[in-house]
Amino acid sequence: MKLPFALWTRIAVQQLIKQLWSVTMPVRTVGDYLKRWGFTPQKPLKKAYKQNPKAVKTWLDNECPEIAKRAKKEIRISMKIKLR
Repeated sequence: MKLPFALWTRIAVQQLIKQLWSVTMPVRTVGDYLKRWGFTPQKPLKKAYKQNPKAVKTWLDNECPEIAKRAKKEIRISMKIKLR
């Protein structure tokens, strides 16, 4: 999905959920899900110079896909509950 911004906000995620699944979810609930899945609010002002590229790659290759799988599964469960 191409968006005109780099960071995902709770509102952007809320709008995406509405667009993809026609489910209206409060912004706070979206924030609760993001927090549960390990996404925290961050707004870096500059590049982290002490960043470990190897650790970042490992996280992107291993942990990030797992978080995405859990998020997808939990959204489906939540939608089934709300739709019933």
